[in-house]
Amino acid sequence: MILETKHIEWIDGAKGIAIICVILLHCLPDQGKMFSYLHIGQSVPVFVFITAYLLTLHYKSIAEYYKKERIAKIMRTLLPPFFLIMVCEQVVSYIHFGELIGFKLLTFEGGCLGPGSYYLSIYLSIWFIMSFVIEFVRRIPIWASFLIMLIISVFAEYLFASIWQLSHMEAIYRLSIVRYLMVVWLGCAFVRFSKVENSIMLVTAILTGLVYSIIRYMMNVNPAISIVPDYWNSAHWYSVLYVFVPIMFLQKIKYNDTLKWIGQHSWLIFCFQMFVFWCVMIMYKY
Repeated sequence: MILETKHIEWIDGAKGIAIICVILLHCLPDQGKMFSYLHIGQSVPVFVFITAYLLTLHYKSIAEYYKKERIAKIMRTLLPPFFLIMVCEQVVSYIHFGELIGFKLLTFEGGCLGPGSYYLSIYLSIWFIMSFVIEFVRRIPIWASFLIMLIISVFAEYLFASIWQLSHMEAIYRLSIVRYLMVVWLGCAFVRFSKVENSIMLVTAILTGLVYSIIRYMMNVNPAISIVPDYWNSAHWYSVLYVFVPIMFLQKIKYNDTLKWIGQHSWLIFCFQMFVFWCVMIMYKY
């Protein structure tokens, strides 16, 4: 799910583990009881982090970033597998239901149906804003950029919460980059982190996971307690920094060629699992 041509060994391996976790996330039951946001639930935040990190690592200038050739390459990599899945879903829908999937449904599901179909929207949003985030992080102190991005994330999150009851708002939130803004900042800032800043962020991430776990446990024990939203549990401003914990761990692993190959083909695997799980869901339901 990363489009850079220069492969970094730990990143290929990390993507391999992350895409396996995506598949597990979409098929294992009782994830809330397993506190999956502490392990396999971090798969998408890991992909978002790596995307931001690589785009920052290979960034040269705004003019270079938005070159037509670069945009065309991204579209050639991303869109053919995604549109193929869309066509296959239409064929299955017509065979199974006798009708095609409506454009309105596809629009609010992110173009395809099935687990993770929103991710293309997230990736393109990240890619579009990334040059501005990089310039922003480069021009001011790291922790100043952290506070500014945190304030933006908190404001955006509660803006969504205040209009949640409006029609289609849940679908719009699902397709929005809002909940991953802090991970985007983290992936961008990681390129500049010193050893001390790495340690500070790691401690912050561990504390974030600990506090959030206590809150989630309290909510599980007493459902009447409603301190944080009970949806997208690994992707709110108050929990996303935890992704730094698996990232630091994933850097240290020695990966075999199979995992690296899986990571290099993670976008194709991601699209295919979307289609397979969607087919399983409709056949099980009907």
